Amino acid sequence: VEAGLALLRAEGAAGLSQHRVARAAGVRQSHVTYYFPHRTDLVTALAQAAVAGITTPARAGRARGRADGLERIGHGIAGTDHMRMHLALVAEADRDPALREVLVEATRPMLEALAAELGVPASDPRAAAVLAALWGVGMYRFLVAPAARDDGVAALLALVGAPCERGARPSPPRARAKAPGSQLSR
Repeated sequence: VEAGLALLRAEGAAGLSQHRVARAAGVRQSHVTYYFPHRTDLVTALAQAAVAGITTPARAGRARGRADGLERIGHGIAGTDHMRMHLALVAEADRDPALREVLVEATRPMLEALAAELGVPASDPRAAAVLAALWGVGMYRFLVAPAARDDGVAALLALVGAPCERGARPSPPRARAKAPGSQLSR
């Protein structure tokens, strides 16, 4: 699984095959095929391992009283290696309904971990909005590659972290004055 994750992170979905995973792991292809008879089985295991790599440290930290779980999850989701993997699999899932379902299933633990850190139920639409926004930050960072000091994850979490923290309800939006000559309220 680690060899498959390394290939997926380095080369995206195009570099992922049972033969290449076996070669990278230093085992015969029959070993990989035994455990993962179909490519979808392999991708499922890789998606589960990738998600566990993002959510497990945050959950363990939370159990020890650490308060940085939301930031840890955010950086894991928006990280360049994860984003390369994510974008490649999303593009491939567009043509493969079985892979699409694998990705939907892999999204659930991320959503649950984010919701727990936000202090809301996983069914709360704010948790899904934060996940979608983190994907957006990750895609932006992956494509545009802003300077390392430009931390879009921290900026996003600063926007959403306080109102959602530990189940608190956000205050209603305040009316904002229209800028002179502007079509939209700010």
